[in-house]
Amino acid sequence: MLTAKLSTKGQLVVPKAVRDHLHLNAGDRLDFIIRDDGEVVIRPAVVDVRDLKGLLHEPGRAIVSLAEMQRVVRDRGAGEASGQKRPPRKRRPAMRPSRQTKARR
Repeated sequence: MLTAKLSTKGQLVVPKAVRDHLHLNAGDRLDFIIRDDGEVVIRPAVVDVRDLKGLLHEPGRAIVSLAEMQRVVRDRGAGEASGQKRPPRKRRPAMRPSRQTKARR
């Protein structure tokens, strides 16, 4: 069994074997989970982004392209996905610099 000593400041040195097992590096954070039976579980709070691959995948669901996602977001922002039609926005003419602004250049 591996043990560690708690300092007077509440600091704990995680044994090397545990750091290696959890793939911990200096500065990494740990989660302390207290279970109903009183057992405490320590786990790394840092997740490598590569470990998240496939997290949101649902079997049988089609892959959606970035362009398709952007189109849906744009359509919902315009109210088309909810069945609401908004009037088209009027484009304002481009502002032209005044004569005074031109003279300053």
